[in-house]
Parts: sequence; structure tokens; C-alpha cells
Amino acid sequence: MKRLKKASLICVVMMMGWSTLFAVSQEETDALIALYDATNGDQWNNHDNWKTGDPCINRWYGVSCPDNINIDEIYLASNHLSGYLPGEIGNFTTLRILDVGHNQLAGSIPDTIRHLTTLHYLDLSYNNLEGIIPFGIGNLTQLDYLYIENNNLTGSIPSSLGNLTHLYHCALSNNKLTGTIPHSIQTMVTLQTLNFSNNALEGSIPSEIGEMTKLEELYLNNNRLTGKIPSTIWNLEHLHVLSLRYNQLTGAIPGGMGNLDLYSLLLEYNRLSGSIPSEITQLTDLFSFTAYGNCNLYSDDTAVQHFIDDKMGEGSYRYILDTNSHNCHSFGVTPLFIYLLN
Repeated sequence: MKRLKKASLICVVMMMGWSTLFAVSQEETDALIALYDATNGDQWNNHDNWKTGDPCINRWYGVSCPDNINIDEIYLASNHLSGYLPGEIGNFTTLRILDVGHNQLAGSIPDTIRHLTTLHYLDLSYNNLEGIIPFGIGNLTQLDYLYIENNNLTGSIPSSLGNLTHLYHCALSNNKLTGTIPHSIQTMVTLQTLNFSNNALEGSIPSEIGEMTKLEELYLNNNRLTGKIPSTIWNLEHLHVLSLRYNQLTGAIPGGMGNLDLYSLLLEYNRLSGSIPSEITQLTDLFSFTAYGNCNLYSDDTAVQHFIDDKMGEGSYRYILDTNSHNCHSFGVTPLFIYLLN
């Protein structure tokens, strides 16, 4: 009988030990509960098993724990989250993915997000977040993907963004960001897609942008950018899409584009002038080139005309001149519109 009691006691102790061994820390469990409460979890589309037992062992919806101990992923995109992100969001010590995009979150991005130093993927897009982008976001040096587009964020783009030297994709578009494009972006040398479009950014395009040599898509359209297009932009040898339309850029389109594999070059509604570089004829894969609304931009190069004819069909060059544009009529200057389609 004594042996049986002893064996039973050992079994209970072992079970308690295993349950402690395979359990999320109380701090992280509390952080999940804070997230649930702050974002009106009872109204989520799916909140299966939340607040029931251990988050990993009981498989709380959207919470991933590969080893049943460490929270690796919080995926709650398109799940009808509302309310705000609590400060406890920074208490996850091993989190690699945080995706709460496509919800109805309001309030600001908590500064405590700077503590998520193991994060590789952050998606806060398509919410109603306000306030500034915290400077501490530059602490997330392991980040590969950053999506904060389609919110109501204000203030400037923090220079600490340049610390994110592993970033592949960065989208801050469709906010209310002001100020200039930070020169520190030159250190983001792994970046493939950069989207700062549809904000209220001012100043010039930094010449250092030419050092981001992995860049394939660059969207700076629909801002208030001024100055010239830097010639260093053609150092981006992998560039496929360049969208600078709807700004206040001046000067000529710089030469040097002929070595690129551009698919799309969108320049309409700026204040560009001079002749379109003849090197455009070397962009054999180009299918979209728009320059409408640049009243002093022109081309009298027959090679450019033939290039457009080859792309659009014989005689198509006559369509590049549009004398009915109200945007330029008041200046008595003919605008240029080119749309190339394979």
C-alpha cells in the first residue's frame, strides 16, 4: 500500500512538472488576455478557446506555438478586431509573426512594440490607427516584412527605419505622413519593395536611394515631392516599377535608364520639362509609361516615335499629344501622355 501511495505521489509530481514545463509564461498569457480584452475579443469572428487553459496546449485561435511553450505567431487578420492595441503587446519574447491587419483597430501603435526584437513579420495595415510611427520600430532589426499602410498615421517617417537592414518589403502608403523621406533608407539594402505613396511627404527624393540596389518596385506617387528626379535612381538595376506620379517634381527626366528592365514608368502630373531621353527605346519590356500633365515635357525624337508605334501599332504616336487638357491649357502648352501596352 505504501508503495502504491508513493508511486501515485510520484505520478502526480511528474504530471505537475510536465504541465509546468509545457506552458506559456504567465506574463505572455496575461498579454494575450490584455489583447483580447482591448480589442473586444467577444466580438471577434473567431475566438475559439481563448481564455481557456493554456494558450498553446488549448490552441487559442490564431496563436501558434511550435514547441507548446513559446508563442511564435499571432495571426488575427480579418477577424473583426476593434478597440486598440494594448501596451502588453510588447511582452512576447519569442514572437516572429504579428498580423492584425484588415481589422477596425484605432488608437496609436504602442511604443512597447520596440520590445518585439525577434519579430520577422509585422502587419498592422488596413485599420484606423492614428498617431505617429514609434521611433522604437527601429529596434525590430530582424524584420523582413513591414506593412502599416491604409491607416491614419501622422508625423514623419522615423529615421530609425534605416536600422531595418533585413527588410524585404516596406509599405507605409495611404496614411497622412508628412516631412521628408529620411536619408537613412540608404542602409535598407535588402529592400525589394518600397511604398510611401499617398501621403503628404515633401522635399526631394534623396540621391541615396540609388544605393538600395535590390529594389524592384518603388512607389512615391501622390505626395508633395519637389526637386529633380535624382539620376542615381537608375542605379537600381533590378527596378521594374517606378511610380512618381502626382508630385511636384521639376527638371528633366535624367538619362541613364537604358540599362534597366523597367516594366512601368509612371510620371504623370508633375512639372517635368525637356525632352524624353532617347534611351527609353532600350526599355524593350516597358508596357506602361505615363507622362500626362507635364506641360513642358516633349519628344521630337523620331526613334522615340517609332518605339511608340512599334509598341502600340502603326500611327499610334499621334495619340501622345492631347491638346484638350485643362491642366495645361491655361499655360498655352501642350501636355504629353504616353501609354504603352504590349
